[in-house]
Amino acid sequence: MKIQPRIKGMTRTPMGTAVIDQIERAIQKEMARYGVSRSFVIANALAFTFNIKTASYIPEIRRVK
Repeated sequence: MKIQPRIKGMTRTPMGTAVIDQIERAIQKEMARYGVSRSFVIANALAFTFNIKTASYIPEIRRVK
């Protein structure tokens, strides 16, 4: 399973999230599809949404349905 890599000089803030079932299923689907962690999917989806470039960004993750 791939996890978010550390980015030198940057810190991450832990987030607690509560989501509806449809979002949870989409997150789990992307986790399985790419073999990545939950936080990796969420962080990359947020980065894409807010147009923030990150070292761990995978363009294909944006196809969450």
